[in-house]
Amino acid sequence: MNIQQLNETARAAEKEYRTKIETLAEITKTILENDIQKLLKENEELSSFRWIQYVPSFNDGDECSFTISCEGWDYSCSYDDFEKKPYYQKCKEIENFITEHYDLMREAYDCYVDITITKDSVNISDYYDH
Repeated sequence: MNIQQLNETARAAEKEYRTKIETLAEITKTILENDIQKLLKENEELSSFRWIQYVPSFNDGDECSFTISCEGWDYSCSYDDFEKKPYYQKCKEIENFITEHYDLMREAYDCYVDITITKDSVNISDYYDH
């Protein structure tokens, strides 16, 4: 293989990757938003879930890189009671998915966004860490 062939192979692989990640991002948005809204509607103690995606403007001398901050679930019971609810594990699974798939979440929702999902809406607004 020479450099020209390597270049062609790399371009084809990158194009294939882009197509797959874009498709997966759309699927992710649909499933994630639907699952969160279903969980909220089925459990009256839950009213919303929120997370933020951004690159911090300062990181105490370390490299500033894309970050996802799960702000959490808005619930009407105590945290101790929340942890004992049958839906608690599903809430944690959703949080873990969001924080484990940075590249996918960035593709799905972009950067510098504040996402809040309620029983009836998905609100995506600009977020700036300044």
